[in-house]
Amino acid sequence: MGLFDTFSVPNTKCPSCGHVFEADFQTKEFECMLDHITVGEDVRDKIEQWYLHEWSNQVNNYECKLTIKQAEALARRYPHLYDLRKYDKKDKYNWALYRFAGQRDRNFSWVRYGTFPMYTSCLKCDEWYDAVGLIEDYIFKGIKK
Repeated sequence: MGLFDTFSVPNTKCPSCGHVFEADFQTKEFECMLDHITVGEDVRDKIEQWYLHEWSNQVNNYECKLTIKQAEALARRYPHLYDLRKYDKKDKYNWALYRFAGQRDRNFSWVRYGTFPMYTSCLKCDEWYDAVGLIEDYIFKGIKK
């Protein structure tokens, strides 16, 4: 069987029988290190993570390196290096800043834009399903239409 990388795509419709399921597509297009990526996930490695609060420079008694305004400026100016996200979707004040640099663990973290072949089988009819995966701006977007 060998090694491969897995890309999960929810709400995949089988072209043969029409069954909708969460597909785990496999590909051997990269270095086959058993990486697992889902739709919407950044393919780059997250090297450093800083937690930020809008109302304070402290998180759990640890000093933050930046304010949210400084982090927003970094993410806008250097989008290839920084990613600013909410780490708690229910709390509008909690943010995390990720810095991408240094050693890469994922074997495809360098792919900013690209397509690649991937394959799976339907859970209902067991038919083989070939598709083309899409990465745009370091984000796995799913199946190329």
